[in-house]
Amino acid sequence: MPKNQEKKKDISRGNITMPIKSKRILLAMEFYPPDIGGQATYAKQLKEGLAKVSHDKIKAITLNFGEVRSWPPFLNQIIYFFKALNRGRYCQIMYALEPATIGLVVYLTARLLRKPFWLRLSFPPATDKAFSAKLSRFIIRRADLILVTNTELKKNIEALVVKPCPIILDSNIFDLPEEMESKKKIREKWGVETLVIVAAGQLVSRKRFDAIIEALPAVLQRYPGTKLLIAGAGPEQERLKNKITSLDLADNVMLAGLLSREDLLVYLRLADVFVSADPLTTSGQTILEATVLGTPVVTAENGLAHDLAKAGANIAFVSPDNNTTLADAIIKQLSDKYKPATTTSSFHPSRTGDEMIVDLIRLVLRI
Repeated sequence: MPKNQEKKKDISRGNITMPIKSKRILLAMEFYPPDIGGQATYAKQLKEGLAKVSHDKIKAITLNFGEVRSWPPFLNQIIYFFKALNRGRYCQIMYALEPATIGLVVYLTARLLRKPFWLRLSFPPATDKAFSAKLSRFIIRRADLILVTNTELKKNIEALVVKPCPIILDSNIFDLPEEMESKKKIREKWGVETLVIVAAGQLVSRKRFDAIIEALPAVLQRYPGTKLLIAGAGPEQERLKNKITSLDLADNVMLAGLLSREDLLVYLRLADVFVSADPLTTSGQTILEATVLGTPVVTAENGLAHDLAKAGANIAFVSPDNNTTLADAIIKQLSDKYKPATTTSSFHPSRTGDEMIVDLIRLVLRI
């Protein structure tokens, strides 16, 4: 038996059985827990899922930009490159979860090591002439395999890519935790009697948490006492605090800071509505989690949410630049929560997390 081939194990999905050879994937990302957000959640679930489903035969070796983020700009890119080169030597696939900064380093490393370069995309690259937009398009056109999170994005990337390249639909991963209590029980245990709006993500300007805060006074006119909880940390925190103070919303808005994944899921479960005003939501992981947990969603237009809505998820879409529309959508979702159909049902994805992992393993086994 060859040295690089261990004893085969099988994993089954329905009537299909797959022999597993030992392989490693370099999984490179900008954010990883304890960071929150879709990319961090996806990376952790993928790493753990690959090990579980393949019986530890396929392992993801993580390379988090957080390891070098504290270094000065440009220098941190150089250090990150050498880390990728060192870890990539022991991997069969180089997989980047972001096309620009992370993608460039992983692409160069993959070419030096003569290994396949995979890329995962959650939103289309910008079409302007900015350097970052040009860089993203450059990297996308040179990937050996591209995974995308929604059908709209898949069409967009198919039009962009020139050379023959597989473009695979790779939905986000989330299964409802078996031990999680119902929305009613959690609210009773925590003594929550008011309406609760939850928003979550990195506190950066693109996420537009300020727009959600500005929409709250209109919501309060209809539903006095409503609370808004924002989970996350980032450079916009002080500005958001000032916004809350200037609108006299200190009693209604809570900046919860970084939460563990378990705590965030509890907040999503007890919430009456989850709101995202990000016009370029990077993965929609939290939107997926909210819908599976039975919480109505208000979000700016994005491809992943459209896929979920077509599959039956309770999602209201808004223009990201219209705070009045945002407030109206929140009010509508809060009023609809009293209908039995929305208070007792959760959205169920067509595939489980394990099935999505198996699909990725099938791709790995082709290498």
